[in-house]
Amino acid sequence: MTMTKLIDDLTEWLQEEVCNKLVFKKASIKGDVNYEYELVHPTAFPCFCPPQDKTNLPITPSVTVQVDNAVDDLENESTVNIALVVAVWNTGTHDNRGEVPKFEKTLDGWRDLWCFIDNIRQAIRNNFSVADYKVVGDVNIRPLAGDSAIMGTYPYFFGEVTFTVETINSTTG
Repeated sequence: MTMTKLIDDLTEWLQEEVCNKLVFKKASIKGDVNYEYELVHPTAFPCFCPPQDKTNLPITPSVTVQVDNAVDDLENESTVNIALVVAVWNTGTHDNRGEVPKFEKTLDGWRDLWCFIDNIRQAIRNNFSVADYKVVGDVNIRPLAGDSAIMGTYPYFFGEVTFTVETINSTTG
């Protein structure tokens, strides 16, 4: 097993088992009643989330597979700590019923974040594995934090799912 294979396998698993089953708002520069929003499936990325444009803001909705660290016993098994960084964007509620569409600016994007995280957690719980790698220990979830502060600036919301997988060592990838 190589790290690149592990990351690719987890990214593919997330896309198929979680992302393709969800839809959220795609990030837009505008955030008022006059913008048209698009609902899309989240995208799973390996290692880093590319910026959506010259603003350097992340592509949303997305989940990024990162390796936090690994322990290799050099004989049979390794454990790899995985961090999944989840990003969503939501400016508010749209009601397109009636003759005049209505938009209400809200801070409810956190609901999309936790919905996304809950779906990841449930997919892991259903199998006790991800992409055929056994999950060992706990699955931890939290809002993404940096410098002791929760990261999330309206209309972007970020979270993290962390867990450990066990792999079998081999000389071939």
